[in-house]
Amino acid sequence: MVSRGGGSAIFQQQRELHAYTVNAAFQLSPRLRLNSHLLYSHLNADNNNQNFLWQSAKSIDLGGGVTDLHVQDGTLVSGHYLPTAALFNTSMEAIWRDSQVSTKSAHLDLVYDGIYWSSQFQVGLSQGSGGTKEDVTSQFSANTQFHVDTSMRKNIVTSYGISPLDAPSWFITEARNDSQDGKDKSYFAQADFAYDIDFKQLDAIKFGVKFKDHQRDFLRYRSKDGGLDGLAGELGTTLAAYPGTFVDDYLRGVGSDNTLKKYSFADIALLAKDFNTLNFEQEIEKASRFHITEKTAAAYGQMQLAGESYAANIGVRVVKTFQDSGAFKRVASPIDAPDSYIWHEESRDYSDILPSANIKFDLSESLISRFSIARVMSRAQFHHLMPSTNYNVTQAQGQGGNANLDPYRAAQFDVSLEWYFDDAGLASIALFNKEVESFIEFERKLERHEGILMSIDRPNNGAGGSIRGVELSYQQTLAYGFGLIANYTYVDGKRDNAEVGLRDKVPGTSKHSTNLTAYYENHQFSVRLSYNYRTQFATGVGETMMDNYGQLDGSLTVKLSDNLDAQFEFINLTDEQIYTYDRNEYAPTGVYVNGRRYYAGLRYQF
Repeated sequence: MVSRGGGSAIFQQQRELHAYTVNAAFQLSPRLRLNSHLLYSHLNADNNNQNFLWQSAKSIDLGGGVTDLHVQDGTLVSGHYLPTAALFNTSMEAIWRDSQVSTKSAHLDLVYDGIYWSSQFQVGLSQGSGGTKEDVTSQFSANTQFHVDTSMRKNIVTSYGISPLDAPSWFITEARNDSQDGKDKSYFAQADFAYDIDFKQLDAIKFGVKFKDHQRDFLRYRSKDGGLDGLAGELGTTLAAYPGTFVDDYLRGVGSDNTLKKYSFADIALLAKDFNTLNFEQEIEKASRFHITEKTAAAYGQMQLAGESYAANIGVRVVKTFQDSGAFKRVASPIDAPDSYIWHEESRDYSDILPSANIKFDLSESLISRFSIARVMSRAQFHHLMPSTNYNVTQAQGQGGNANLDPYRAAQFDVSLEWYFDDAGLASIALFNKEVESFIEFERKLERHEGILMSIDRPNNGAGGSIRGVELSYQQTLAYGFGLIANYTYVDGKRDNAEVGLRDKVPGTSKHSTNLTAYYENHQFSVRLSYNYRTQFATGVGETMMDNYGQLDGSLTVKLSDNLDAQFEFINLTDEQIYTYDRNEYAPTGVYVNGRRYYAGLRYQF
């Protein structure tokens, strides 16, 4: 296994969210009520990132040699990459984006409460849009030897023949001003009915129908002629023309002294000033353009049963899904020819019958047992269904979609025993088992886009398997407003027909996970501290694993008046690192330091 490259990246973002909600209820008659909910939100999320790269694959693609190779556990862990016959073989990029996301939604809910019959009619619509009005990329490059060593855990060591601090030696090789826009629309109508029977063991029947139409469009524009023979050549500058102040304490506690913790930093404002003099021309990036429509129709029913010491429900849900997807499909070469792509559409539909049963036994006044069995399904996310490919030219990597993805389907069984030993005290144990038909996972392949060989992750329906385990929970109020909540989960997951190294690596599941929460509450204050921890797990992208991770969070709510609360939230107080790697720890895919985050707000209730 050979790494295609990486970078030492600094991401900075300023977020500003404006959100407005209106809720109103109208009692039309003693038994008829109309509820309404309106929402509007707008998020400004302008950001910039600067990334000093080691482009191993690009250097090799351009004919550069590699010496002093060291392989460990089938992985190239270190090597010296030599200069090429081309003008440059690795780069530093500085990117800045004008980003925003807007959401609008309206929901009406008509409720009728009769003596025996009750009904609820709902309609709703939502619209969302978001993207970047400007996604501006500058790239500064050099033709230099560089060395990469990943043989030490959480420590990526690099060195360059031309120093990253030697700003005049890194000249501009790319200037782009792209943009992208995503639009999302959803409509639904739902009717639910319930009839109270109260006859022997049959307590009530419930049934309903729901229809939903969900659409998503994505459009990206890429600017043309940004290289040395175009816009970058017009500027003809080096990184020294845009001196910026490096961030404080970058990668503190990460890696070693030989980790790339400081490099020539660009002043984004100075860069933007020069870029504003360029005449950018854009065209649709056809490889990433897509449109998806998903329509669903569901009917469901349930019987509720009740006795002196038990309560149960038995039901079934029938769902029909219709999907239409469209994208530009490459049909010829070269890729820049006008007729290299044609718009291609695919349609499919599938049905699911989802029965379920739940029963609760009151074994005593304080002891309850529960059993449940069900068939469940969860559709793939829209960005996984896109019949297109979205990629980064500089890093030569990206992600594609698969319009023919089947949903996640499983049969599951749960049994639990709950002991309510106090008014606010609970101890429980639960056993669970899921038999999964197919996990959605990502396969990593090399694909050529815009004449560049890229690493593309594309989802597919992989092997199925089983997930079984046990969950232990404990909750108790101690004294004087203090309390404790704790739980622990053990999961044993197996995948069928998978490669040997992946059989016990079920995507998204850790073998051990736990959380512990301590709290204090009275009429004026509410304070919580929570520690969450989970062991390593497969991400489902190729053979990428996320390492053990735990973090401490906190919250504080102060009641200022009967209607006004001050709220504070503290995320990742212990400043933990996220570490991911591909198959083994000699092939790191990321060491992320997201820092501590603090939020403050006011909540007023009329």
